[in-house]
Amino acid sequence: MVDVTLDPEIFDAQGEAYPDPEEGWNGPSPVFLVQSDQTEQAAQALHRAIIRCKFVGTSGRELTREEDATGEEYTANYYSPVYLTDAGPMAYLDTKGELPRAMGEAMLRILVEELTAQGIDAYLTTPSLDPDEEWQWPIWEPDEG
Repeated sequence: MVDVTLDPEIFDAQGEAYPDPEEGWNGPSPVFLVQSDQTEQAAQALHRAIIRCKFVGTSGRELTREEDATGEEYTANYYSPVYLTDAGPMAYLDTKGELPRAMGEAMLRILVEELTAQGIDAYLTTPSLDPDEEWQWPIWEPDEG
């Protein structure tokens, strides 16, 4: 049985929750860190998940490419490559400092789906990052074969 555990403070650690908890968070462009003994599989799962998360709208629905192209619903405008940090694979999305609850919850669901599909035990959290620190981690490259 695969065990994917979520840090219960994953978004609270990245930004400030709005007074109405249904609204989500202000400040974070979500950063996800996967801690697992199986780094390669975790990086693969995170890579697939972060691409899918790019198409999650503010409603929490995963949009098709065609729906996303209409611009009728906001989605992240950028997703990072997967970085291989000392703590595990990490990636982020640029949501311009806004993270509606439905969007964040859908992203977590997608991450859990991809990690579970990879068949690995993992802990999904967010790293402690210094915003002034230059990121020097190697970038994970997907196997083209």
